[in-house]
Amino acid sequence: QSINPYFRRTVLWLFLIIGTLSACQQGSLNVLPEEANQGVVGKIAWVRDMAYTYQDGGEKARTYKWDAVFRGQWVETERRSAIAISFADGTQIFLGESAKLLIDDYVYNPQTTQGTADYKFLVGSMRFISGNMIPSRVGIETPTAKIGFTGSDALIFVTPAGETIVNVF
Repeated sequence: QSINPYFRRTVLWLFLIIGTLSACQQGSLNVLPEEANQGVVGKIAWVRDMAYTYQDGGEKARTYKWDAVFRGQWVETERRSAIAISFADGTQIFLGESAKLLIDDYVYNPQTTQGTADYKFLVGSMRFISGNMIPSRVGIETPTAKIGFTGSDALIFVTPAGETIVNVF
């Protein structure tokens, strides 16, 4: 049985992103307290080609490395594009081409490691590596599944038809 070309291409992009992110300077990705007070929940660690962020009803803005990411913001990539996001608790999300993710809710207290993170992932491929937040409060919703994490590293695919495929490492 052959592998769907969509998934093969997407997996290759994700591994490219993962290798590149490990070379990033993690110190520059930290969310400072004054940024957190302004609603910043993470930063763009890496962008390949065209990626956008926007709020519901707002205009799409092209995003670049080191840009701030906010709660309630959509992140979207185009074909042959990819993006890596580093969150305040150390969670890392990598999106492959033609992906669409909503950072639905994200609240984190670094002193207690308590908070909540809810994401809506509509289409594409995503690698999710959990950070320091208490894991029972982290969830990803796709068109056909709700996924809860307990300190995991997962690769998630959502096909254009809405089918969800999850691989946990």
